[in-house]
Amino acid sequence: MRFRYFFLLAAITVNMLGCATEPDATLTATLVVQQTDVEVARVARRDLSANLELVGNLLPSRRSVIVAEVDGVIEKIPQPRENPTVVEYAGMRQTLPLDIGTAVKQGDLLVQLDATEYVLALESEKAQLAQAEADLANLIAWKRPEEVALAKALYDEARANLTRADSAYERAGRLLQTNATSTSEHETKHADALKARALLAHAQANVAIAESGPTAEALAVAKASVASAEAQVRHKQWRVDKTSIVAPYDAVVTDRYVDVGDRVTALPRVEIMELMDIRFLVAEVGVPERYLGSVQLLGKATIQIDGHSVPIPGMIVRINDKVDPGSRTYRIRIAIDNGSREFHVGQFARAVLTIASSPNTLAIPRQALTYSGGQPNVFLLADRTVTRRRVELGIETDDFVEVTSGLKEGEQIVVDDPAVLTDGMPVHLRQVDSVAQIPVSAP
Repeated sequence: MRFRYFFLLAAITVNMLGCATEPDATLTATLVVQQTDVEVARVARRDLSANLELVGNLLPSRRSVIVAEVDGVIEKIPQPRENPTVVEYAGMRQTLPLDIGTAVKQGDLLVQLDATEYVLALESEKAQLAQAEADLANLIAWKRPEEVALAKALYDEARANLTRADSAYERAGRLLQTNATSTSEHETKHADALKARALLAHAQANVAIAESGPTAEALAVAKASVASAEAQVRHKQWRVDKTSIVAPYDAVVTDRYVDVGDRVTALPRVEIMELMDIRFLVAEVGVPERYLGSVQLLGKATIQIDGHSVPIPGMIVRINDKVDPGSRTYRIRIAIDNGSREFHVGQFARAVLTIASSPNTLAIPRQALTYSGGQPNVFLLADRTVTRRRVELGIETDDFVEVTSGLKEGEQIVVDDPAVLTDGMPVHLRQVDSVAQIPVSAP
């Protein structure tokens, strides 16, 4: 801001007291008028975006700590399936087993436990299952045709024996009346007849059983025995399977805590390895509470990572519904592609989010603003004087501010330290601001 001074001469004629006979003397007074040099810009349209810059760390999309589900001694840690590392030491050539930095695929073997104990238990249960299945099969098959025929033959024989016993008993009774036999002989024949009748009833029951098949109760018991044996086999097979610990998904080994020969247990839990899925990383940042509603799921963002000059595009994939009462922020996660494994978990990241945008909106340079009573104002230039105008603001960026009301496109506003101006103050146009977009002609 520069000030310009003009000097105006005023001729004042006075009669000097005591000099009446001298010609009129002229006294010249000087009046100073001050004028301010200003820069102006025209109100123009532009695209504005309000960005929010946040800091955080890179996290894996998934992380798992691998543990054993059965007890056992580590028998084997395999070599990597892809890109194995071979070292030579003291004339020996060795391929290193899985360790930090090794990529694994879903289903790849990570650790093999000694399964001998579990295999033997499985074989025992399989034998018991085979016996239970055989018992059930025999029960369902029940009696073969020849067994049914034999039961009927035994029934016929028992009926014939009963006929003979009844006849002998009747004959002994007649003989007893004539004292031709003894009482004991008569009682013996009676007992033989009763026995023959019981044997006939038994043979008849056997025929009925042979022809009717097994009872529902017997079948239920046999089937339950088979089901129990099957469950035991499945359980023992599960324990055998769990001696082979495999990768749950495509990942990278980021820690290994055990070696061959170590014993691991399910309880207490013994950690074996740490795996991370780093094909996608997420930058976790805290967003101030006042921006609730401004950040949208699947919204775009850019991530700047130390050591990389080019920002990386990202997408908001998680928004926490919880606001931290201490920091008054809520966490969001922004995913970035890391298929090349260029970035690493734990790196410092700066995220830039666009929280609002206004395309083709009226905008003015930030330096044009002045405040009066807490309200934003600008100074308009017209006829070499400036007029204060109150404005309503929208989106603000580092360089420009959106004007939602109070100005029209093309109007000229002062951008050179308007705080020193007053309403109606005369000014002189010094130059046109380079950010004005539309040239301003000097009045």
